[in-house]
Amino acid sequence: MIITEKFIMINFPKTGTAFARKILMDLHTNPSFWDKAQFNLGLKKKPFFQNLLLPNIRTASARKGFMNEHGICEQIPIGHKNKPIVSIKRDVFKRYISMYNYEHWKKWPFINRTIIKEKYPNYPELTFEEFVHFLIDYNPLSYHPKVKRELPIGPLTAQYILFYFKNPFQVLKNIDKEYIDSKSYMQDRYSIHFLDQNNLNQDLYNYLLKMDYDKNKIEYILYAPKTNNSTPKGKGVEDYFTKDLKKLVSEKESFLLELNRL
Repeated sequence: MIITEKFIMINFPKTGTAFARKILMDLHTNPSFWDKAQFNLGLKKKPFFQNLLLPNIRTASARKGFMNEHGICEQIPIGHKNKPIVSIKRDVFKRYISMYNYEHWKKWPFINRTIIKEKYPNYPELTFEEFVHFLIDYNPLSYHPKVKRELPIGPLTAQYILFYFKNPFQVLKNIDKEYIDSKSYMQDRYSIHFLDQNNLNQDLYNYLLKMDYDKNKIEYILYAPKTNNSTPKGKGVEDYFTKDLKKLVSEKESFLLELNRL
């Protein structure tokens, strides 16, 4: 996560956070000559900035405990708990595509490969449709030692809860249709301002402007190129999803689709 003087950014994977992190690091770690002079002379306080790496508590794979930039809301340090939280949301179908092309699931399986190969003998060489079914069949957080249950929600929805809910493992252990239908989750979700990945340059610029960043220093964000784009150019959702596959994801991730509309 990124911690600044004024806010915290939660880096939700495959949503454009690499771009946002780069922008924030550029703004905070490359001060102008004039700002440097003021810092050195004690005329201006250097604003707080930390690219905080935290142990990976999100997985039961071999990457468990690895220090990384994808800390969840529950890991926000106590001294920064009262700061506003910002993150990025992305179209659910595009996230599936990005995850498939990034191929992290090939390198770091969250369950034993032998179990996967019983149903998907060609693993890790899966078609996109096979990948979607694989991820839904073996919902990664179902295997987390703090969850250990078949989840009634899709894998991306479970990941959202892990990142943005209070006591997320407890929520995942108990979540059911009644919890969702009653909207009890409204009190469990952290208050978060979401930038839209489809309009990320503009949304990030607008947010920083609202946080009193100097307009002249952030205008370049509007034209900055994207980073780490794992989806092939010229290909869209319809190139990957059949009608039936899209229907399956819409059903499994219906709660996430609802959360993204909030």
